[in-house]
Amino acid sequence: MRAAFRFFWVARVHSGLLLGSLAAMGVVGLGVLAVAPERGVDAAVPVLLLHMFAVSSGFFASARRGHFDLLLTSGAPRRTVALAHWAYSVAPGVAVWLLLGAGELVLGSAPGAVWSTGSLAAAGLVSTLGWAVGVALPRFLGGVVWLAILFAALGAGGASRSLLLAVADGQGAGWTLGVVAVAAPLLFVGVRLAADQVLWVVPALLAGVLSCGWAVRAIVRADIALQAAP
Repeated sequence: MRAAFRFFWVARVHSGLLLGSLAAMGVVGLGVLAVAPERGVDAAVPVLLLHMFAVSSGFFASARRGHFDLLLTSGAPRRTVALAHWAYSVAPGVAVWLLLGAGELVLGSAPGAVWSTGSLAAAGLVSTLGWAVGVALPRFLGGVVWLAILFAALGAGGASRSLLLAVADGQGAGWTLGVVAVAAPLLFVGVRLAADQVLWVVPALLAGVLSCGWAVRAIVRADIALQAAP
């Protein structure tokens, strides 16, 4: 187990640019909260947006280029390799998110947007479903797809736009809540879900967890040809 975690610590899942961008958004977010603690949504959305790209780290694309050959031939169990890759994929975004949450608690009088039920659901979905889908895609493509769905739905106007705006305003209901949570988690940031709304979002969260299990299984069973890394 240590070998897998040590490998990704040294090899790094993310580029320095992405890590620096996340750190910068965290600092900017804390500055926003220091000036106006009620603007937690403005601080959290950019972080979650970058997190969407970070978790889409493209395991198979890197593995098939030979970047993980040393790890895959080290004897480390594939399941451990997959879990370590997930952990390092989500860790930077989660760390900055928790930093904002701590800042919100210190600078505000009560838990705000970062700790709202909608925000936590969005962060959980991005951290699970985002990584799982990104395993089989080129790096960052999962984040691009999420943004494309959001902009397409908003740009279409009519019922789809009204539905998304209603969810962002905390007025959504029924199974559409779960669909929007999966398709456009950014809209849930700062939303305080009522008890009946939470029940409709739970299946989406469960789908995120199950998708992680599917991705781990796919990595365990994959036939990856070993080659020298460029």
